[in-house]
Amino acid sequence: MSLEPKNTDDFVSSGGNSLKALVFINCLEEYLQKSLKINRVLDALFKKSFSDLVSFIELDLEQQSNVDQTVSVSKRFKQANQNNELKNASEFIENNEIIGYISKFENNILKSNHFSKKILNLSIKWKFNTNKCVDATPLVLETFDNKEIILIGSHSNKFFCIDNNGNLIWEFKSQDRIESSAIISSCRRFIIYGSYDHYLYVLKVKDGSLEWKFKTDDIIKSSPCVNRTGHVYFGSYDKHLYCLNINVKQLVWKINLDDSSLFSGPIILNENQLLVTTLGGSLFALNCLDNGNIEWKLEFNRPIFTSPIVNKMNANIFFGTCEGKFHCLNNREIVSIVQ
Repeated sequence: MSLEPKNTDDFVSSGGNSLKALVFINCLEEYLQKSLKINRVLDALFKKSFSDLVSFIELDLEQQSNVDQTVSVSKRFKQANQNNELKNASEFIENNEIIGYISKFENNILKSNHFSKKILNLSIKWKFNTNKCVDATPLVLETFDNKEIILIGSHSNKFFCIDNNGNLIWEFKSQDRIESSAIISSCRRFIIYGSYDHYLYVLKVKDGSLEWKFKTDDIIKSSPCVNRTGHVYFGSYDKHLYCLNINVKQLVWKINLDDSSLFSGPIILNENQLLVTTLGGSLFALNCLDNGNIEWKLEFNRPIFTSPIVNKMNANIFFGTCEGKFHCLNNREIVSIVQ
């Protein structure tokens, strides 16, 4: 992010991402000594200019204190900067004895240090220039003619298809950055991903040409999932979960779950059940076949950025939350409690 952003700048265009947003909010809560409504602050952080964001937070704090005592965000930040207090905002070290990573704020600059504890005998086979940051997870496919291809999008607005030697096969340009990880359709002919330009894209694997695109009302960070009948499920920052039928190119249903944005990708639990988490801090199970009707809902204290994963052998559901906890739930026990 720019060291001296203008009041009219915004968080995303200045280089902000989800990790930095969480660091920012944690810092803000610590130095204001106030709890913020995180899902509302996240929405504002990704949509408003810095000056509007300050006004939004001040209003939020004022409402919390019933106008008894207005807290000036700008003054508190200025004081914190002068006192050089913004240190050790986040720290993370992997325990695999290979790579460590530490980040901290010093003089309002996020600094990072990398160190290696072991020397590995690794070499780079090839690298491909996507022109800008890559947040998405790559998708590796074996084509019908037994060739391996890699598919990935980046902040350059482009989605790339690369062969296993690092050579470009084709590229497709969206209208804004891509953070959503792509999936393959059940028929294996289409690649599906979302973009900051509000569209979900369906591209042909063979040449990258556009088969269809569907517009939501806000950015799409959520990675889609697809079932064997061609139904695609994904979330948007417009606070809706969507179901599309890409075979007939139609919206099947959409649903607002808890009036918060959806960051993570949903997962298909079985033929008729879908799991999804929200930035409002809830885990939902929905009926895929019945217009997305909610079967059960569990609420947690902090936003959930992770997609759940399920062990289908014992119905255990695993996911993490921003409160620093990793959860294991059992779907059979949840259903029995709700029913």
